[in-house]
Amino acid sequence: MTAAILDGASVAKAIREEVASEVAEYSRRGLRPGLAAVL
Repeated sequence: MTAAILDGASVAKAIREEVASEVAEYSRRGLRPGLAAVL
């Protein structure tokens, strides 16, 4: 197995863009996105 070097900044940017589009879709439907903790 060979190691792969990841560019953390580009990975983080891609994740942020994906989450932003999902949040925008929820907002468009009138749903309010939020966070919850389950203990």
